[in-house]
Amino acid sequence: MSTESDVQAIVSPGVSVRRPIKLAALLAAITCVVYVNSLAAQFLFDDLLFVGKDGIIRKMWDWDSWRYLHRAFATWTLQWNYELGRGFYPWQYRLTNVVIHIAAGLTLFGLVRRTLMLAAPGKLRGLTPTARQDEAPTDGRMSIQDRADWLAAAVAILWLVHPLQTQAVTYVVQRYESLMGLFFLLTLYFTVRGAQSNKPRDWYIAAFVACMLGALSKEVIAVCPLVVLLYDRAFLTGSWREAWRRRWPLYAALALPAALVLFASREAFGSARDKSAGFGMEHISAWEYLRSQPGVILHYLRLSFWPDQLILDYGWPVEQSPLAIYGLGAVIVLLVGLSLWATWRHPMLGFLGLAFFLILAPTSSILPIKDLAFEHRMYLPLAAVVVLTVLAVEQLMVWLRLPESVRGHAALVLIAVAAGSLSLRTMLRNRDYHDSIAIWKQCIENNPAHPRPYRILADVYAKQDADVAIKFYKEALAKYPDWGWMWIDLGNAQFKRNNIPAATQAYEHAARIMPDLIESHLNLSRLRMRQGDYAGAVAAVQQGLAQVPDDATALKQLAWLLTTSADGQVRDGKKALAILVKLPQEPDRIDIQYLEVLSAAHAEVGDFDQAVIFAEQALDEARKIKSRRVEEFAERVEMFRAKQPMRMKVDSSRIGSGKTAQAL
Repeated sequence: MSTESDVQAIVSPGVSVRRPIKLAALLAAITCVVYVNSLAAQFLFDDLLFVGKDGIIRKMWDWDSWRYLHRAFATWTLQWNYELGRGFYPWQYRLTNVVIHIAAGLTLFGLVRRTLMLAAPGKLRGLTPTARQDEAPTDGRMSIQDRADWLAAAVAILWLVHPLQTQAVTYVVQRYESLMGLFFLLTLYFTVRGAQSNKPRDWYIAAFVACMLGALSKEVIAVCPLVVLLYDRAFLTGSWREAWRRRWPLYAALALPAALVLFASREAFGSARDKSAGFGMEHISAWEYLRSQPGVILHYLRLSFWPDQLILDYGWPVEQSPLAIYGLGAVIVLLVGLSLWATWRHPMLGFLGLAFFLILAPTSSILPIKDLAFEHRMYLPLAAVVVLTVLAVEQLMVWLRLPESVRGHAALVLIAVAAGSLSLRTMLRNRDYHDSIAIWKQCIENNPAHPRPYRILADVYAKQDADVAIKFYKEALAKYPDWGWMWIDLGNAQFKRNNIPAATQAYEHAARIMPDLIESHLNLSRLRMRQGDYAGAVAAVQQGLAQVPDDATALKQLAWLLTTSADGQVRDGKKALAILVKLPQEPDRIDIQYLEVLSAAHAEVGDFDQAVIFAEQALDEARKIKSRRVEEFAERVEMFRAKQPMRMKVDSSRIGSGKTAQAL
């Protein structure tokens, strides 16, 4: 094991830096070639929600938004893309993703290179126990410097071009994952540089800053301090006590970003209704999530070595088979146990194993997340798999006692074949993102019982031909008639075709088979509103509230009807205000839809001063997010200033966005 003095002297002034720079440039160039065909793809899936709609990326200079965004820095980079691109141009967002990915790959290259040189002389085959790190063997064998450069380059190129990475690079909004991965690697790299420096303070400050930026990118960074400590013990000091003694200020500092993540995610440990994660998940328990993860993790590992079928949206089902639950669970327990054992007997190997499981832990343990499996979660853990594989192949060639020249040529051929094959698969996968129909058909073929791909594919069809979309919905519902959401989507499609009877029938059927699916009642209300049946619209909302009494969207819909209905027998401004006053609002988040209804309610009761105040607040918020409804809100302010209440027209069918039933 290296001592601290060994660490500080690991790179001598005599070592050339030209080859690492040339290798880094080659790695970047190859990655650019592999990902260039991804730039032409359009926005897809959640891209349309986070990037393609009115939302937070239009609020770049609204620093108030940083208070409630768990991933503020990563979101800020998306906001920069919007500001610099003056709009929504997918290639600009993806180009930024590719640059982030290259930066992460080069950081991995530097980290692996320096880690290999940290190994004590004699720990790596081909060196004598007394060889200096900067001295080449005189018997024709490669020096540790040579081997570190080439092995690190092999790791970096395989990681950079691996097709498993496409979901974190080509899928725009998964920048949260790749940016977190970059800062995670930078934290480790800066820690190593600090350990190699006689004046480590600046490097440790850089490590803290990187970790903090990672905490503002994605929550997985919370495990970074543990991984850094494992690395310190395995490669720098050799003991937990010595690692803490030498670098306790660094670990105390790194605990702050981890604490920030836990604080920002505190709501996930309570009720998580309508959220993406939490112990209070509505449709999945912690045990159901945990028992499904062994199969998911082993699937990730299989894709690491054979990425034949990549899926954007798995809809991974909760595991029900006892054999799979306990059999696959035993495999994972064995792998974790081996990693723990290796941490004491072979710390370098143990670090790779434990780092893999630690980085996966936030998304593959007991905290339920709506989606049990997503490929982008392997972005950083894949590095541990690649490092272990490269070192295993290198060790195998040593055991075969191949001549040095043969080993070198064999290694070059293996890397070329592996990297070439992975690059081709990545380019083919990037091409899938160009065809939104093909990529969702892949998801359906992978899991025919998962409803979300059907809904999204039908929406794609609807943009091309409404009749094709309706036919597709009916075919899906013939197989899965209990999918309430699908009936709602069918009703939406019929509504767009102005087939009111068919839309009504679809909404009513959805309400019958899933009474607590509030969107069926809301859409039925909007349909009746459009027909001028305001009493029927109110009745539909009230039926929904009978099932879900505290639903905020339904309460706002009811208040809107009571406030703006063209039917005087329906209007009741005082009742609308009473509903709105009791509706809780997040103190650090502005609900523009709530302000819209509240201003109209005040106008209805004749309090036009308050109506103007709330209408102006809604207008200001619309301007901040560069909403397409700015002009509409401005007209509303002038209407209230003229002391005119708001009245719906017969063909009005929306409150706010009017897209609630289609939200994913």
